[in-house]
Amino acid sequence: MSIKKAAQFFLVLTLSTSWIFSGWPQIFNFPPKIQEARADVATGDGKIIYGEGTVTTPRTRDWAAGAFTAEGDTVVAAATIRHVITKAAPTRDEMIVGIQTTGGVLYIQRWNGTSWSNEWNVTVGDGNLPHFDIAFESTSGDMMVVYSGNTATDGQELVYRIWNGSTWTAATNLGSVRTTGIVDGIAMERRGGTDEIALVYGDRNFDLSANFWDGATNAWKGEPAAALEVSLAKVGTATTLTNFSFDLEFESTSGELLIVWGADAVLDGKHVTRGAGPAGAWGTITTTAAFLEEPTDVELSADPNSNYIAYANSTDNGADSDAIVWTGTAWGTAFQVDASNDTVGAGTSNNAVNWVTSGAEVRAVLTYDDANAAGIDWAVYNKNTNAWALQTDCTTACSSQPASGDDAMHRLQRNPFNQAELLFLGIDSGSDLWTKKLTFDGTNLTWSNADGGVALEATMSSITGFSADFAFNRFIPTPTFTQSAYGFFNNTDSTDVGTTLAAQDTAATLGSTGALFRLRMLLHIGVNQLALSGETFKLQFAQQSGTCDTAFSGESYADVTGATVIAYNNNATPADADNLTANASDPTHSADTIVNQDYEELNNFTNSVAAIPSGQDGKWDFSLFDNGANASTAYCLRAVLSTGTVLDTYTLIPQITTAAGGPSTAIEVRAQNYTTAVTSITFPSGAPGATVSAPTNSASNTQIFGGAGTAKPVVTLYNGGGSTLTIWYNITTFTNSVVSSENYLVNAKGAACADASCITGSATFGADTTTGTTIAVGAGNEKDFYLKINLGSVAAKSGNSTLTILGEAL
Repeated sequence: MSIKKAAQFFLVLTLSTSWIFSGWPQIFNFPPKIQEARADVATGDGKIIYGEGTVTTPRTRDWAAGAFTAEGDTVVAAATIRHVITKAAPTRDEMIVGIQTTGGVLYIQRWNGTSWSNEWNVTVGDGNLPHFDIAFESTSGDMMVVYSGNTATDGQELVYRIWNGSTWTAATNLGSVRTTGIVDGIAMERRGGTDEIALVYGDRNFDLSANFWDGATNAWKGEPAAALEVSLAKVGTATTLTNFSFDLEFESTSGELLIVWGADAVLDGKHVTRGAGPAGAWGTITTTAAFLEEPTDVELSADPNSNYIAYANSTDNGADSDAIVWTGTAWGTAFQVDASNDTVGAGTSNNAVNWVTSGAEVRAVLTYDDANAAGIDWAVYNKNTNAWALQTDCTTACSSQPASGDDAMHRLQRNPFNQAELLFLGIDSGSDLWTKKLTFDGTNLTWSNADGGVALEATMSSITGFSADFAFNRFIPTPTFTQSAYGFFNNTDSTDVGTTLAAQDTAATLGSTGALFRLRMLLHIGVNQLALSGETFKLQFAQQSGTCDTAFSGESYADVTGATVIAYNNNATPADADNLTANASDPTHSADTIVNQDYEELNNFTNSVAAIPSGQDGKWDFSLFDNGANASTAYCLRAVLSTGTVLDTYTLIPQITTAAGGPSTAIEVRAQNYTTAVTSITFPSGAPGATVSAPTNSASNTQIFGGAGTAKPVVTLYNGGGSTLTIWYNITTFTNSVVSSENYLVNAKGAACADASCITGSATFGADTTTGTTIAVGAGNEKDFYLKINLGSVAAKSGNSTLTILGEAL
């Protein structure tokens, strides 16, 4: 098959006397202000929900910056509040709260990051234990509520609903084949990093069973082969469940499930495991004599970094409490925490346990209710030494609270963003609600008053129930960023700026070639606060195309460096990232608070001075200069994330125009003799798609390849100016699309170029482009300029292009 040759075409070389002058760096506007009703959420923040007296609306306080806010409300329930369970979503700014009233009605309420709503309610029955529980799938963020059907009718014992962040599923029955009565106590646990949830529940006949949810397939995997227990431990001779005498946890590393419970009037504890994952199998029920007391009031807590699980228990079989650790394969040695506890009462939780980690040091912390002693009674398991130790009661640091008398509830919650921090919730027999914080530095465990030494509530709605709960936020909303305001200033050798070059948010023009200048700009923070050093940005610039518009239409932005035509300037006195000094002429943004940040001489930059709350603006100061930019040329500036991702919004784009350039001697384009002027270059014809590398100039010199002294370029370049220049070029697109791409090489005078493969510079069509190579003044400093083209697919056509050689002043 024959291929037609493309007709000959010409490259017209035009000599230019212009210089390229660099413009100033772009100025960035930050995200626009967003009006919000919500408070910012930072790592370590959370919410406490509790009942007050006979008030039917749950009370709430935010935990932020190490203190609780003033009391507020969720939304109304319909009776006195007995049980509260609060869970935070891992994938969105949301909390789901379950409120079980003394009327036996469950209210599901939701915080959506801005406001509270009542989602739905259902009758579940009243009792000593919550007749429901809540768990979020870890990866999908779907949330499940499982609650008692308040009936013993087969197939209707349990009911569940799922919330996917926008809709609820209908109520779905979950029958229980291993229990025989109305379900009176439910506990659930999610497995981290998966969509798996484990469920364990006890009924009015003291039966115990369990199930496993596979969120990946939205399916329950089934109960054990028989009831785990038919005589659950209880207080005295009660006829209904009195306490959580059962609990469950996933081993954090293996994913195996452990369920522990007590049988009534039996000192030995019982447990069963289930293999990891949806295909896991239920193991054999095991009775362990290592337990010292009848498991009446049981809590488990998994070490987040291993397969260890801590067990805490207070018993009604005497005034004792004990603790033990599961290692993933076996129980360790039991520890008698105290032999003089307060009496375990129905509907109470007399102990709590959780883990703290600091570096390589790991501890399990257990709190419990000693007989009539004020303050917090506690013990610690040192995982590094495999030993338990009773601790001195926390009195002074805990303001001697909770007060003397029975404690009705203990809860310990671990900060998901700081494994060295726990928050304690306690309700005493005087109906007071207390909160304390425990921190671990690897050596010391330190208590402090999260409540300020004053009860958060002095008339709790119930002390025979779990009437308060706390959850740390697990999802921290990502702030939004808007480039919001800017100002150009003259430079000073300090962290302050000189006089203004133009009014705020107004384009400016430099007064001289190579001028130094400063750009101060604001980034507005929306949706959520920007934590200290919470995001990294960089400054970019582009030669203006049309206007410096917020859509960046026509501009090609590049990072500002110390070598770009709009470049960072290194002042002698201040250092990069020093704190800026505020100036009365600094830009503002509406009535927003401005949070001053850094003086910048390099990319990248961040808010290393202070966090920036949502609705406020950060201010940065950029030291810049005209580093040989085109004369009388406008340049646009913007901020982007350090990854190159643009900000959420740009309301203003700073524009700086370089000064008018003076005349200079151009780089001259000459023949191979380095003397004769050249006005055009002609490439021979070639087949479509071929590479053509033997052009001829208007002095009849054809490009030749070879060693040093033999190789001959198509043209040579001579600097007849007064200073060393950087060589730039502009090659326009060929007419008729005859050329698909072009390559160039700037070689030292007379240097070798063995074949066309040495011409590797990829030419950019239609833009002033630097070669990055300098040319000194005068004879002997000339450069060789080679060209080759790659023909397009068209045939029987010719086309023209214009080559302009430009000199950039250093």
